[in-house]
Amino acid sequence: MLAEVLLPLSLGLGEGASAIADDSFLFVDIHAGRVFESTLDGQSSVLTEFDHSVSAAAMTRCGKHIIAGRHGIKTLDGTMNIPLPVQAHDIRLNDAKADPSGRFVCGTMAEPSRPGAGSLWSFGEHGRQEILDGVTISNGLCWSADGTSMYYIDTPTQRVDCFNYDLDTGQLSNRRPFVHVDERNGGPDGMTIDDEGGLWVALWGGSAVHRYVDGHLDHIVEVPTAFVTSATIVNKTLVITTASEPAPDDPLAGHVFQTAIGVGAPLPHLVDLNRIAG
Repeated sequence: MLAEVLLPLSLGLGEGASAIADDSFLFVDIHAGRVFESTLDGQSSVLTEFDHSVSAAAMTRCGKHIIAGRHGIKTLDGTMNIPLPVQAHDIRLNDAKADPSGRFVCGTMAEPSRPGAGSLWSFGEHGRQEILDGVTISNGLCWSADGTSMYYIDTPTQRVDCFNYDLDTGQLSNRRPFVHVDERNGGPDGMTIDDEGGLWVALWGGSAVHRYVDGHLDHIVEVPTAFVTSATIVNKTLVITTASEPAPDDPLAGHVFQTAIGVGAPLPHLVDLNRIAG
């Protein structure tokens, strides 16, 4: 299966693809600080542009947009702005998603990356909580249908790990490897989950998205550019972001791609602003 161009945007570092309705989705261009909203018919608009990096965007239960900025989270209307605790100047937020209970779970990394410099943070009823440390490049996040398992990618580990997830507290336990990605296939980056529990993993440097079922490779979507960053499922269509920064001479690098996959997915969870303590 080969993905085709949906949006010829030549993003520098496209990331954070996230469905928001049956035909629309959000994504970002990290270093350009842009947040996009697009539809499957190829219409795209820039919702906002920041003077700092923005690594992910999500919807809230009250219909607002919330973003993971360079050093904290904020709503686009400015009614909420929560910084991370003071950290090294080179630490920034990376991939982020709402958990099933409405918390906003956000990973960090150093830029350029440093082994173990990042963490995974949960913004919820107890404020900012570090729920995992020793992370290098915090990337893909998703939850099982019942919310009791969280799948997670720290890219240099070459794995998708699975944790037990406590919906009441947002805490992690019982970390174990779920999928190992051969280095020859690229590094695991963004990730989404379908209605059948299949994990779709974007492969940085691998020109592909892999689907894993019960930890085993089930399907490959080929992408005609190397640096594949994230994926989401919109009405049985896999939408894929890519990056041009590492491949400036590739005319397809940084475009947003699509392919029909014949399986749907639940819409991503919504952030509950009432649950997030400042």
